[in-house]
Amino acid sequence: MALRISIVLFFIVQFYVARAQYDQFLGNFPIYNFTNDDFNSPVQIWTGCQTENGVLLFGNDEKIIRFNGKDWTFIQPSAKDTAYTTKQISNKKVYKLFKSTTGIVYGARNNSLGIIKYDKKGNHKYEAFYVDENLKNVWSIDELPNGDIIFINQNNILRYELATQTVHFINVPKLMQLSNNQSTARISKGLIISATHILNDSLVKAEGQGATYFLNYTDLSIARIFVEGVSKELSFNFRASVTISGKDFLVDQNHGLLPIKWENNRYVIQEKSKGIFKNIDYIISDALMHEGLLWLATEKDGVVLVNSSGEVVREFSMQEGLQDHNVFSFFFDEIGNLWLMLDNGISVIELSSNVVFWDRNQGAPGKVEAVTSDSSEIYLASRSGLFVSRKKNNRVFYENIESINEATFDVLIVQTDFGKRKLVVGYNGIYELKANEKNDIIGAGLYAWKLYQSPTNRNKIYVGGEGFIGYFEITAKGWNYVNLEYIDTEVRFFTSLKDNVYASVQNIGIFKINSSDKITKITIPDDANFKNSHFTLAVFKDKIYAGSNKGLYILQQGSLKSVTPIGLEYEKEFTNIHRLYQEPDDSKMWAIVKIEDNVSISITEIGYFIENQIGQLEFVNIKNKILERGLVYGILKVNNLLYFGSDKGPYALNISKFKERIGDWKVYIDRIFVNDTLALKIPAFSGEFQPILSGSDVRFNFTASAFFNGGDIEYRTRLMGFTDEWSNYERLSFKVYEKLPHGEYILEIQGRNQYNQESEVYQFTFVVLPPWYLSWWAYVLYFLALIIVLSVTTRVSIYRIKQKNKRLEEIVHDRTKEIANQNTVLAKQRDEITAKTEDILDSIKYAKRLQNTILPSKELLTTYFDDYFVFYRPKDIVSGDFYWARQINGKILWSAIDCTGHGVPGAMVSIVGNNNLLRATNEFQLVKPNEILDKLRELVLESFKAQGTNDVKDGMDLGLACIDKDKMQLEFSGANNSCVIVRNGELIEIKGDKQPIGDFELAKPFTNQTFHLEKGDNIYLFTDGYVDQFGGENDASRQNGGKKFKSKHFKQFLIDISHHEMKTQEKLIVEKFDNWRGEIEAIDDVCVFGVKI
Repeated sequence: MALRISIVLFFIVQFYVARAQYDQFLGNFPIYNFTNDDFNSPVQIWTGCQTENGVLLFGNDEKIIRFNGKDWTFIQPSAKDTAYTTKQISNKKVYKLFKSTTGIVYGARNNSLGIIKYDKKGNHKYEAFYVDENLKNVWSIDELPNGDIIFINQNNILRYELATQTVHFINVPKLMQLSNNQSTARISKGLIISATHILNDSLVKAEGQGATYFLNYTDLSIARIFVEGVSKELSFNFRASVTISGKDFLVDQNHGLLPIKWENNRYVIQEKSKGIFKNIDYIISDALMHEGLLWLATEKDGVVLVNSSGEVVREFSMQEGLQDHNVFSFFFDEIGNLWLMLDNGISVIELSSNVVFWDRNQGAPGKVEAVTSDSSEIYLASRSGLFVSRKKNNRVFYENIESINEATFDVLIVQTDFGKRKLVVGYNGIYELKANEKNDIIGAGLYAWKLYQSPTNRNKIYVGGEGFIGYFEITAKGWNYVNLEYIDTEVRFFTSLKDNVYASVQNIGIFKINSSDKITKITIPDDANFKNSHFTLAVFKDKIYAGSNKGLYILQQGSLKSVTPIGLEYEKEFTNIHRLYQEPDDSKMWAIVKIEDNVSISITEIGYFIENQIGQLEFVNIKNKILERGLVYGILKVNNLLYFGSDKGPYALNISKFKERIGDWKVYIDRIFVNDTLALKIPAFSGEFQPILSGSDVRFNFTASAFFNGGDIEYRTRLMGFTDEWSNYERLSFKVYEKLPHGEYILEIQGRNQYNQESEVYQFTFVVLPPWYLSWWAYVLYFLALIIVLSVTTRVSIYRIKQKNKRLEEIVHDRTKEIANQNTVLAKQRDEITAKTEDILDSIKYAKRLQNTILPSKELLTTYFDDYFVFYRPKDIVSGDFYWARQINGKILWSAIDCTGHGVPGAMVSIVGNNNLLRATNEFQLVKPNEILDKLRELVLESFKAQGTNDVKDGMDLGLACIDKDKMQLEFSGANNSCVIVRNGELIEIKGDKQPIGDFELAKPFTNQTFHLEKGDNIYLFTDGYVDQFGGENDASRQNGGKKFKSKHFKQFLIDISHHEMKTQEKLIVEKFDNWRGEIEAIDDVCVFGVKI
């Protein structure tokens, strides 16, 4: 599409009853132009209309052109009467298209009349119901009250009866000759027709001898009507009729608007001089009333707007972007866009847009820093100077005020005690603007940014700029400047609340200026980093808000607090609140928001904040692509226009139009392709969509019923039966599904326009067939085959079973005798195994009794320790772990020993360990733990060598403690094991040497460690069976084998229970172990020896 966004001046009309005229602000609308490069057929477009689903139809010298807002296609002709061929009615001039009240579109071509309808595949077709090679130039189509259709051409008036679907000629008076000047006008009671009256059986051709007739729709009678006060008949060329303020007017091509009235049972045309439109002087092609204004299509001047007072509001021409001035006809679509049929293509003025703008063609500057107003005038401060709006020839232009020939940054117009004053911030200082006088420079050399009138003294104007805050005050002698504070950065924004003025200071924060001009700094959050932030300020709902490059803040209790509004939940590090503006009625606070992370995100959002019913701040993004094109610096509301000054020039949002919102609009499927072959068009107007074969790819093309933003619509989809999730909105107008599983699906489609309005949800149901091997007939075949197979199999099986039974009976007899013999042998073997097992168990149980004899008895341990416990649990009947205790020379020795292995092997090693501990203490009279361990290692190795082997790797790990109660002193030495002491809730670990009792290549003497004890100390010696046990806190954590208890966990547990007496600790340790293990098998012997001092 060769689309060019052009510009046309837009109006907003306000009635001033006392002045009986319109006052309007004018801006620019987008225009989209279409040529034969787009629709690929002759460029003269004679007629057009809009039909269902927002589809647009146009007629030219050869084709009926169809435009769905995205694609251009041709409507193919067909003849209802088979006597005519399609070729006979193809490529004929399409002079008129007409949409009836029932939505049916009728067309008139040179040689045929027809209806535009859908066929069974959803294709638009032109079906001719009347064909006549002499039928030429049907320039008028209208509808009778009963729904019948009237067609008028240069020779006849024809009537198409809906009831019989036949065409009849309407008789005309004998002396009436239809002219070929395409002249009719519909009024309430019928049709006004301009013709030629025959005198003396000859055509009167002299100028002024024409005649006007009225076709009465009640009885289809035709009578002449006359022009009031004119002696001779005028020759008219009526193009339309309009009703303005309750009065009817005929629109004539050359005579303009003529009043017409019904009196004495007839219509009378009044003289043009009696109408309010007597000054309308255009060659008119068509006319429409729309929203209280008269729209005229002209041959030389484009489109002309006229108000109800007869005044020309303005013209739309090639200067504003139309591609031709000669407008044959026009129409408004469903959402208010104006479509023009031109001598050179098609143009659309997107009047539905709620945003207008100005550019250099209207004198507007490129970059606007600030916007303000004075009555009906708009002032723009810009880098190109100061501009003010002026009305010229029913348009608004911007004029450069050349008396300030430098860049400007702000304009302030205020009332003071000394009259109205206009102050301008210029590059070289601050000026007072005076009409027809030389401007005064009141602040020479002040490099300022912003001016703000004091809320308590209207003669005082605060000023902020590069490195300063100050104020001007006007007196009878003129302006005086007072500097308040010098700063290292710049001040760009002011606001006020309750007599206090607030100024934003770049990089620093916000200063408060009270009525006595005392300045205090507002507290900012400690973690805030406001580098390069200017702090745009606004008051909303009696609260001060500050926008920064780290999000939005509110002033509460003398300090800034971060705010995250609903609808603006971006990370504040990426959220730059660039500008804030409070509407005068305090209903909204507008914001310009930039979302950027300096890497991949750069989004501009324009919207406003509101407070919901519970006082929460909500952000509404208006999502207008025109406004988002430039970065906004100034905002101002004037009446119903919200002005935005941006680096792309000035814009204005029509608030009243923004609130109205466009009515319901729809999206729909336009075409369906299966495996790249067109299967159906527009399902709503076509036959049933056939189920899709399994393994096929299906593509759905969709479009919208309304033309927005040059056809730029976003879509999202959801395929129910496949997923419940909506896709993201995107500009793709199609969706492809590849090889869907069989089943029934509902495709849902929704559109969103540039105003963030969502369409109704469109639904389309379709079916994907199962593959042939899952079809119903395949299942029938499977069932029949199964029956056959089962039948044959059953018969064969029965025969085989009988044969097998016979053989089995013989085998069973032989095997029964053999099994009886084998059972006798097995019983004897079982008895022998049982006897041997009992012998082994008796031996192991005896070994356990022997092992128990080496363990210190409870009575003995009670004589050693005042408070103690021993948690001792073998994995098997006998254990590789054991505990040991002796009293020698008033000192008590005790140990928890872990021998290699568990069960019988471990028990045997434990006997060796116990015997050699006794030898080390009794025979060798050793008391110090390290000396005992050294001797124990020596004796153990000798014991193993005595068995005749030198490579035995068995041994033991242990911790050996010795306590002197009189001295409250503990000595400890360990082989791979440690001693844990818990004192007042704190754990002290005395670590042993990293070597075992046994054969060890890097063996060295054991270390003896001394520790002073205190009353209440808890001393623990333990083996690794407890900490290595697998399990968990609950059944779920014990699934898949659980995890180890671990040493860290055990030590913390000892701390937690250390305040209990030892018997209670033992109970808790046992419960903890059993609960942790659950049903999991124990992996090792367990021994925990605890003593409390």
